[in-house]
Amino acid sequence: MGDQRFLHRWMGRRRWVFGGVLLALVLVAGFIGPRVWRQRQIDAERARIRAAGEPLTGAELNAMYRVPPGEEDTTQLWLKAIGPLYGPPFWANVKDLPIVGGKKEEPPPPGQPWVDLEAAETVLAQYGESLEQLHKLANSPGTVRFPIELSGGFGTLMEHVQCVRNASHLLQLEAHARAHRGDVEGATQSIRAIFATARTLRLEPCLVSQLVRARCDAAARKEIEWLLAEVEFSDQVLADFQSDLRAAGYEEGLYRVMLGERAMGTQGFDDPSTMLFTRTQQSLWRWGWSDDLYVYLTRMRQMVESVQKPWPEMLKQIDRFRIQRSGENWSQPTLGSMRSMLSRQQAGAIANRVVALAKATALNRAAEAALGVERYRRRHGRLPERLEDVVPEFLPAVPEDPFTGQPLRYAIEDGGFVVYSVGPDGVDDRGQETKPGQPEVAGAPSAGPPEPADVVFRVRQERRSQE
Repeated sequence: MGDQRFLHRWMGRRRWVFGGVLLALVLVAGFIGPRVWRQRQIDAERARIRAAGEPLTGAELNAMYRVPPGEEDTTQLWLKAIGPLYGPPFWANVKDLPIVGGKKEEPPPPGQPWVDLEAAETVLAQYGESLEQLHKLANSPGTVRFPIELSGGFGTLMEHVQCVRNASHLLQLEAHARAHRGDVEGATQSIRAIFATARTLRLEPCLVSQLVRARCDAAARKEIEWLLAEVEFSDQVLADFQSDLRAAGYEEGLYRVMLGERAMGTQGFDDPSTMLFTRTQQSLWRWGWSDDLYVYLTRMRQMVESVQKPWPEMLKQIDRFRIQRSGENWSQPTLGSMRSMLSRQQAGAIANRVVALAKATALNRAAEAALGVERYRRRHGRLPERLEDVVPEFLPAVPEDPFTGQPLRYAIEDGGFVVYSVGPDGVDDRGQETKPGQPEVAGAPSAGPPEPADVVFRVRQERRSQE
């Protein structure tokens, strides 16, 4: 009898032990199995990238970023020109000036007193050698491959990008100073040199470089918009400006940029401290590392495919990845969201930056069309009724709105005219740069900042200097 009770207890314990072992095996299999399967998916995605001959590491990205065969390498000449335009001595010299320094007030139009004119000319003379080299390089052929080490991923130092931006601002200041002195030809040369300086970043496979390039182009575009009613640019100069604007073509380099962003992002998964904010986030993220990396590679494949399409289709496809204005609460992530935290952050930021380049494209196209309208007005003594009237004499074709694929809009206003894109929301707000009902005056009551509406290039035919 005692033996039977012992056997019964022993069998019960055995069942519990067996059940515990089985449960442990199930849990281990449930934890390891999906990871093994996910790793196989990651390996397959990496193999697909390799088979396409696309970079996956910083070393491969460095090899891709090079001066194309047959083109002259002018890198060292540009480095010599922009090198002095960075660091504490430069900032100390320009800190009290507008455009290039910390002064917020914009210079007045030519014909009005400018209290900073002499100070600006002093600084321009101080950096005269750099400016002379910039002008010379602007009129010379050549391609630039800045000496950056892309194996650092998102931690790559990019001082040259700031140098390029400072050079464009210094040229913008020079354009203003020359216009104030009545030197229209000199102002023209300064504006065209800004475009040339921006083009030095053309081949760089980084979105931040392309955004800086777009900002440099914006500096030149702003000078054109500002001075168009103030100085008498020749017809040939306006045609040259059109060529510079048309040459920007940010979409042509987006495929290369996406390859670069993917390679640097993949490296970020090896060192998440370069992309995550807190140790807690890093610890939680490592639990879902394989899921996050797979989602990232999948989304970046979709991005790479999308940017090879025309603007409207490209923007439609990447819109699902955008970080909306309301934002997401990254400071209090859930355990589930941490499994794809990096991939969501990176894809969202990249998509938003592509939209920013689309806006810059719209502004370049609108400016090109507006210059065609201005050339038409000077030739015929009146504004055209439609943009189509400018074609082909002053414009090869009416530029497309990158957000819709339709022709850009054009409207005649009191004192001038406007050429515009409907912008990311696709709504025609008739050339308004902020939504109706949103205040544009500082201090006015508002529930929030003004919402962007149309993407606008406006030409005033009344001189500001006479206002």
